[in-house]
Amino acid sequence: MRKVRSSEGFFSMDLLLAFALLVLVFSSLSNLHRSRLIVAKSAETTLEAKVVGEKLAASINTVYANGPELELRIDLPEKIGGDEYSVSFDDSTREIVVKPSSGPEVKTGVVCNVLIHQLDPSKPIRIYWENDRVEVANV
Repeated sequence: MRKVRSSEGFFSMDLLLAFALLVLVFSSLSNLHRSRLIVAKSAETTLEAKVVGEKLAASINTVYANGPELELRIDLPEKIGGDEYSVSFDDSTREIVVKPSSGPEVKTGVVCNVLIHQLDPSKPIRIYWENDRVEVANV
């Protein structure tokens, strides 16, 4: 009696190994894509915060350079990178600090000491002279 070899088992093993390799490659690419998206989102948030800081600093410097007669009103975005943010002033370094809720803080220099009141970015911002210094507050 002759034994007949079956090739069905070999095909199943080849298919199983090919499928496992395909899943491994797909999961690696998916993980790489996800990490790149996180880095891009962080960079976007940082750049948006920098733009907000630069806009506010330029307005403050303009009011300071032109004297007490000038008053500016500007609008800032309500959110940075989809998240809320805060704006403060560091007296020791003369820097505006923009701090998104998710992401690093961004600092922008100004030429004078400034009093920044509690700001709500969803409302217009008023930059004006008061008591011999520049102040920043909501309208």
